[in-house]
Amino acid sequence: MKPITVNLPEKYLEALETLTKTKYIGKSEAIMAALKKLFEEEFGGVEVLGESIGNPGENNPGSKLSNTLQNNKMRVTSFKISEALYEGLQELVERGMYRSLAEAVREAVRTLLRRELWR
Repeated sequence: MKPITVNLPEKYLEALETLTKTKYIGKSEAIMAALKKLFEEEFGGVEVLGESIGNPGENNPGSKLSNTLQNNKMRVTSFKISEALYEGLQELVERGMYRSLAEAVREAVRTLLRRELWR
């Protein structure tokens, strides 16, 4: 497992806490589930580490997310993800799909929360 530290909006962290009480064992498990869904649903088409994660020419959803986060209070959080997910995230950043690993994590968490809590 690879330790990761990123800034997440406080409201995301509070919502993740709710999910850990009802569905996931902990924050790391919830974030890993979010990242797996990001690879499965948002980025079909390019093989990285044997997983289909998307086409470099597709829209960059993370750039829209960055604009909406400017007015939200952020908090540093740490969690662990598998080496394969970490390497996949690094590949997304290298291909220019996200500006940073943190941006990709925030997008994945936002999508998870929309799907499971904020319907």
